[in-house]
Parts: sequence; structure tokens; C-alpha cells
Amino acid sequence: MENKRTPQRGSFRNPREEEMEQQLQQFELFPGKTVGDFEREGKIREEEWYLEAFARGIAQLYMDARCEGEWEAVRARPDGGEDLVQLHPEAGSQGFIRELKPAGEGRYAYLLRDPRFQAFKRRFHGQ
Repeated sequence: MENKRTPQRGSFRNPREEEMEQQLQQFELFPGKTVGDFEREGKIREEEWYLEAFARGIAQLYMDARCEGEWEAVRARPDGGEDLVQLHPEAGSQGFIRELKPAGEGRYAYLLRDPRFQAFKRRFHGQ
């Protein structure tokens, strides 16, 4: 089965697309709330989700262009590394394919240096 992916945001953009993106960011959806406001709030919530999971020692899954096969996902580890895994939904398990990034070098590794990470760790582990 062919895996169809959309291009990464920001890839091969021309000046007109950039201008449209800037206008979209300022478009008001609700009184006082722009598209940009919603995106910023979403990013904060996403970071908090990962911070809490990592503080608890729980890996998180997401998909990006590196996931080429059916049921492949990136496993963001609590140490800041990443693995490519094969999902087995019928069994509720994952199979390791290969390491994508070592500890501290994954997409969400920057969160381990965030002061909120230590606050979450103290809350869950009393450290």
C-alpha cells in the first residue's frame, strides 16, 4: 500500500505563499483570537504533553516523513532520542526497526532543558 505524505510545511515556498501565510496568521477566527494565537496555544499544549510524558518516563509516538512503511511511527523517547518503530495495533505492541537519533538529539530533546521539565519531574517523582 502506498503511503501518501504531504510536503513538510515551509518546503519549496515562494514569496506569494509566504505572504499568504503571514496573512493567515493574522486572520481573526474569534474576537481577539487569530490563527497565529491558536497555533501558539497548540504548540504550548503539545510541549506540555511531551514534557509530562517524558517526566513520567513515557515515550510518545508521532509520524513524519521518515515513516515510509505502513504502520511505521517515530517513538520519541524520554531521554530525547528517537526510534523508528513498526506498530502492531491488533496486538497493541510495537516492534523496534532502528534508532533514528541518539539520546538528547531528537525532535523534542530541547524540552529536557526546559525548566518546566524539572517541575514535572518533581511533581511526579518528588525529585
